[in-house]
Parts: sequence; C-alpha cells; structure tokens
Amino acid sequence: MKKVYLLMLGLGLFGTTVSANAQLLNRIVDHAAGKVNEKIDNAIDKAVDEPADSQQNQTQTTSGKNTRPHVLQTANSYDFVAGTNVIFQDQFQGDSIRAFPHLWKTNGSGAVATVSGIPGRWFMLKSDATFKLDSLLSMPESFTVEFDVLALCDKADDLSPLIFGFDNDNSVGSYESHGSAKVSLLYFNDDEYTAYSDELNKYYSGNFNLANVVNRPMHVAIQVKGTHMTVYLDKTKILDADMFLNDSRKYLFISSPLSYDHGAQLLIGNVRIAK
Repeated sequence: MKKVYLLMLGLGLFGTTVSANAQLLNRIVDHAAGKVNEKIDNAIDKAVDEPADSQQNQTQTTSGKNTRPHVLQTANSYDFVAGTNVIFQDQFQGDSIRAFPHLWKTNGSGAVATVSGIPGRWFMLKSDATFKLDSLLSMPESFTVEFDVLALCDKADDLSPLIFGFDNDNSVGSYESHGSAKVSLLYFNDDEYTAYSDELNKYYSGNFNLANVVNRPMHVAIQVKGTHMTVYLDKTKILDADMFLNDSRKYLFISSPLSYDHGAQLLIGNVRIAK
C-alpha cells in the first residue's frame, strides 16, 4: 500500500523535458495516487466481506523462490488443541532478574525481566541473536508449541522481523537459522508475515495487523502433525500447510530482530511444548 512512490519515480524520469509543467505533473500524481488508494480500499473491503470458505480456497503455495503467493487469513473458528503431555515448560520463574535463563542458549545475549503493568517474567531478547533450548529436545512426530510475544515500542516499524520455527539441528552458531520451517513477522511493514520451508522450498506470505498487537502480549500457537504445520497468532490462523519432509528433525528456534530503533524491545514468555 506504500508503493505509490513507484509511479512518482516513473514520472520523475521525464523531469528534464517537462519542468515547465511541474504543476500539471503534480495534479497527475495526486490523481493517480487517489485512484491507487481507491483500488486498495476496494480490495480490502472485498477481502473482509469475502466468506471464510472462499478465503481458504485462495491459499497458495509455490516451489520457487521468485514468486510471492499471497495467503489470506482464515476467518474460521479457532481450532488449535494444545498437547496434554508437557515435555518442556518455562515461565522463567527459576531465573534471576537480569540473568540469562538457564534452560536456553544463544549466539548473542538476553536477560530475564519484568515489565510494568504486565504479569509474569519475560525473556528479553537482545538484537541479532538466535535462541534455542539448552537441551537436545528433538520434537516428537506430533506436538504443539505455545509462547507469548511482547513487542515494546513506540510503533511497530521500530522493530525488524522476528523469526521463529524449527531447525534441523540445535546449533546457535549463526543468526540465520537454516531451519526446516520458519515464520517471519515483518513488524517494519506493520501488517505482513512470511513463512518458508527450506526442505520443501515453499514460500507463503500474508497480512496480520502487527501494529495492533504491540505493547501487549500476543499469543503464538503452533501445531505440528508429521509433515504438516499450523500457526496461529492471537487465535488467527496464518499458516496451514505441509512444511517438512517425513524424516525431518525439529529443534525449536527463535531469532530476535536484527535491530531495534527508538528503545524498542522484544520479549517472550510462557513457553510450553507438549505432545
């Protein structure tokens, strides 16, 4: 929705020959921008009014990296069912404030913290780092993962993307995890996310109002059944697709934003893994 500048750039190429008509060009740009915004508004209205079944049918996948299929959010009821047999849980109650939590490891740094007005303890993730469990906990065939994300910022685009998913090993040797499957929350675009399967070379993208979930906990719920992965943000399903090979190993990872602006911070809490 912010790409009207492309039209302005195209018009600018003619600047050397039409400088005398600057006012006319400005009127053309204003008129064209209005038309673009009108089309965008109409598209949004259509997506909101569209029945859930129709939206579900429009979900696309790709086996190439050069195309960007759009995945509409599904408006169906929240059907996530958490596993009942807990195999890992961390609310950071056993860790000291300002200390790195003892059940995690990283190639960067972080600290347990409390946040005024929000209950519980939180794991503050320093920028440009990947975090994994400090144990060789490879996931079973079917399992669920839940955690809360707390993005503290003046505005969403003060944060670069948060990435989470499953890697095929438990190393934190580098920031960019070559995971089996991962989701990126593009805070700097306010309302976009992507999902990618390294093993299947599949790419997904869609929209979720990230600007609306800053400065309060947002719940992430992940359900994996064999090769299939479903992801929910605050009870909105954003991914429902095959993301793994049959023999994939799956180690949970979370990669913090590469940078924070204007004092922004990102924290996670209430981590629970069950089968």
